[in-house]
Amino acid sequence: MRRGWSTVAVSDRPRAVVFTENYGEAGAIDRCGPALGLPIGYSGHTFFHDWGPPADTATGPVLLVHPAA
Repeated sequence: MRRGWSTVAVSDRPRAVVFTENYGEAGAIDRCGPALGLPIGYSGHTFFHDWGPPADTATGPVLLVHPAA
């Protein structure tokens, strides 16, 4: 995750979105991400989408988080 986030330009980070494959990953990003400067995580897995879509200001890049195959 840190390696992927480091590829996002600093100027784009306030508008960036982190999208995960499952709700566990999104929850982990929500819990631990702020200390690392990450935005909240989003996922369409199960009912995590009930927390809502990214803000309208999230017009930057999307960092997709998924487990390595």
